[in-house]
Amino acid sequence: MSFSTFKNLAASKKIITIEIDIPMKGEQNLTRLINYEPGIWFTTLTPGNIIVIDGGVISVVPNPVIDDGYDIGSVKVSGTDYVHVITFEDLRLQEESYLYDLETTKLYIHFLDYHQPVSDWAISRILIGQTTGYCDKIDSINGAYFDGRYFEPRIKNVPAISKSKDPIYFGLHKFQGGNISFDNYDGHFDKFRDANIFRQPARLKLGFDTLPYFDFWQGPGYYIENYQRDFSQFTLKLQDVRKALSMPIPPNVFTKAAYPYIDDDNVGKPKRILYGRKRNIPLVCLNETQSTSTYQFFICDTQYYPVHAVHSVYVDNELLSPGNYSVNLNTGIISISSTYVSDNLDSVTADVTGVNIKNSLAVAKDLIYNYGNISFIPANYDTREWNIAQANGREVGLCIDEQIELNKSIEKLGDASDTLIFPKDGGKYSARNYDENRTPVRRIYSDEWMDVPKISIDWSQFLSSVRIDYDKDEAEDKFRSYLNTDYEEEVFKRYKSKQFKAIETILATEAGAKSKSETIMKLSKFIPEVVKRKVKTQHIDIEIMDFIIASPHTRVGQTEQPGVWEIIGITKNLTKAEIELTMRWVKTYIEPEVLDYQQGILWGLKIFGDKLHSETIWGIS
Repeated sequence: MSFSTFKNLAASKKIITIEIDIPMKGEQNLTRLINYEPGIWFTTLTPGNIIVIDGGVISVVPNPVIDDGYDIGSVKVSGTDYVHVITFEDLRLQEESYLYDLETTKLYIHFLDYHQPVSDWAISRILIGQTTGYCDKIDSINGAYFDGRYFEPRIKNVPAISKSKDPIYFGLHKFQGGNISFDNYDGHFDKFRDANIFRQPARLKLGFDTLPYFDFWQGPGYYIENYQRDFSQFTLKLQDVRKALSMPIPPNVFTKAAYPYIDDDNVGKPKRILYGRKRNIPLVCLNETQSTSTYQFFICDTQYYPVHAVHSVYVDNELLSPGNYSVNLNTGIISISSTYVSDNLDSVTADVTGVNIKNSLAVAKDLIYNYGNISFIPANYDTREWNIAQANGREVGLCIDEQIELNKSIEKLGDASDTLIFPKDGGKYSARNYDENRTPVRRIYSDEWMDVPKISIDWSQFLSSVRIDYDKDEAEDKFRSYLNTDYEEEVFKRYKSKQFKAIETILATEAGAKSKSETIMKLSKFIPEVVKRKVKTQHIDIEIMDFIIASPHTRVGQTEQPGVWEIIGITKNLTKAEIELTMRWVKTYIEPEVLDYQQGILWGLKIFGDKLHSETIWGIS
């Protein structure tokens, strides 16, 4: 039977496991990598020796040794987490990735920019994580062995897996960590401080007795943050896998080494990242302290792309004739004669299209690839869902000129298109737009609820009008705005008052601002009830922003009033096998019309030819 079959059984023995990637010890680690193809190197993690022929010279090199019964769960190179892929096609597409063949124990690593590991950095900077497993119960057939690997039965309690979003606003939902506790009665974890497990990956899985391990359900993924222990218990604190998107950007800064004549006040400042068209961005003079006839002004970082276009240049708010400046799109530099700017070096601005990617979801995907090293491949993304969201993405202009965490930029991009960006169970990233016509994923019936509903409503969230600020003037810190007052009368009748909100966005067009205002008002002109209620593990595969058909607010014995509800929060408690759903009412559910027929009585046994006919009544049931 599959996981889907087991989870729907009335009674079944659940098994929880956690996999922790513990770095190989020094004496086990890599001593030699062999080139497999351009950019990809490999080694064999088995006892014995490798025979290497290099320039006619034969040498014998000892293999690194992987402990018996272990798998490879992660690879870090110079502190960077490499992406785990399962096909050579993905290995070739995804730089900074690895593939491990458990059958042959061969480990293949795709380095960044065709690096050669021996010449470019020491192999000792490659950290290989051997998967060590723990479980809470053993299997009745295979004992504590899952997929041929031993899982120490020590788990006492696991963290609840939580996902949530604001009922109205979108972006990247918050990090959720948690603690997992183990038995330490015999001192098993007393020397864990030597295991070097900080920021090592960990994976929680749920399965059932006799279920093959490959079919276990997997949570969204975690990193190990820290631990606590005493003589009876060991507790690991886990951090959400999205922590990997918390690196600061822009990564590149202005230096005296690169720009000897730059003003000291600009040294160390970030080189801005620019997507789409931006209005009136301030330019940094690169040779401000130099006595020269031509001054150079920096637009944005061109590490990955050239500047697409410079539309206008201004000196002290005066438009400069195109014949009075030149542009190098590849370096992102505008050159202007000192005749025009010598007294206004800090007052030069421009209207510019940086990277010519404008769709908010396409920009998010590109940032995650360039700065988070996560390629848009099925190993990393639910590509189908992401592409659906991207097809409805709005045009943005993103200017990042102060260092912020990557995930904060992604949050802005998601919010611009009413999109939630999140890792699904199993760890793949996805994106979902709000759509009141989304197809419900299932129906939950009244006898499936485990508790009474907790029903709340927050009328303070209502809006009668909204202003969407867009197309920011970067130098003047001003926006263009779209004001939506179409629903004021309707809302006033309902709530007997008015309430206004202004929302700053990175949207680039009035059409985008108008569309966003409609979404905000659709969710704010009428505030629905929010219901919290628990079900059992059969609904563990429900995701954030799924729609369900249910009547969670109906009392026992009363007639169900089915509606379409959006999941805005979900907590999966594996220890108790309970799923708590936080639901926002969307709309009334209309039962579909089902074409049916009734066979009539054979009045008089009417015979036509050799066939017996009766009266058939067609209708709607």
